[in-house]
Amino acid sequence: GIILMEAILNIQPISPTIDADPSSLLFYSVPGQESEPKMLFIKNNTSQRILINSIYSPEGFVISAWDDGYSDHIDSLEIQRPGQEAVINVKFCPADAGGYYGTLTIHYGDGNRKYVILKGCSFTGGTEIPQGEVSGRWSQARSPYFVSGDIKVPENRQLLIEPGVKVIFVGPYGMTIGKKALLIAEGNNYHPIEFTAWNRNLGWTGLRFLDSGA
Repeated sequence: GIILMEAILNIQPISPTIDADPSSLLFYSVPGQESEPKMLFIKNNTSQRILINSIYSPEGFVISAWDDGYSDHIDSLEIQRPGQEAVINVKFCPADAGGYYGTLTIHYGDGNRKYVILKGCSFTGGTEIPQGEVSGRWSQARSPYFVSGDIKVPENRQLLIEPGVKVIFVGPYGMTIGKKALLIAEGNNYHPIEFTAWNRNLGWTGLRFLDSGA
C-alpha cells in the first residue's frame, strides 16, 4: 500500500547575529585626498559575546576600529556584551577621479558574512553644494556643481543658473523650489543646462516645485 505522511514544520525567522548600521555609506572627495571619516555601527544581537574575525574594505576605502591607523582591513575584534555596538570608522581615499563602488565585508562567527555598500565620488574642479538652502547665481565658470545632499531654494529667494552649467547629483538627492521662490534656468542650443546623476544606478530625485515660478 501507499503510506502518506504529512509533516508540519514550524519555521521561525532567525534574527541576524549582528547588525550593521547604516547599510550603505556615500562619500565624495578629490583625487589624492582622504574624506572625513564616517561611522559604521556593528551591533551584537546574540545573547553572548561575538567575535568579528575580520573586516575588509573595497578599493578606494580604508577602515579603522580605533581611528589611530587606517588600512584596507581589520584583523579581529570582539563585541563583549549583547546589544553592545562596535564603531568602525570609514574613509574614502580615491587615487583617481571617477565613481567608486564596492562592499565592505564583515566576517564573523562560523563562516558568516555581513555586507555594507560603500559608494564614493571623486572629482576635480567644479563646486561642491552641500545639503541645505541655495540661492544666488550658479555660473558657467564654476561648473560643474556637485550636489551632495537635498537642496532647497527657500521662500522668496531665487537661484539663477547660467547657460552651460552642469548640475551633478552625487546621490539620490533632489532640489525643492519653495513657495514664492524662483528658479531661473534658461540654456540655449550652444550652452544647455544639464541636471544629471553622478551614478545612473543611484539616480537623482528631480525638481520639486512648491507653488513657485520657474
